[in-house]
Amino acid sequence: MSTAHIYGDPPVRICDEASAFGYGLAPTVGRSWEAAFAEAALPEMRTVVLRTSFVLGRSGGTLPRLSRLARLGLGGTVGHGKQGVSWILSMT
Repeated sequence: MSTAHIYGDPPVRICDEASAFGYGLAPTVGRSWEAAFAEAALPEMRTVVLRTSFVLGRSGGTLPRLSRLARLGLGGTVGHGKQGVSWILSMT
């Protein structure tokens, strides 16, 4: 399992598997992990890399929990406050 944050922190772009990898700690770790995984796999093995992240949705996922923390005053800006977060939308 890898990270969807391998695509970096594009502020307005929606990323998919065809997107270029980003720069920084998470993309570097993700690329290194995936390279080590590919190197360790035997030629006859089928391999799958699952890039995942937070699941956000109104009735499920992490959004209700995160919004509750923010309402309790436990949220705030980290760094310059304009960095994004990798996430997957839940339609439920």
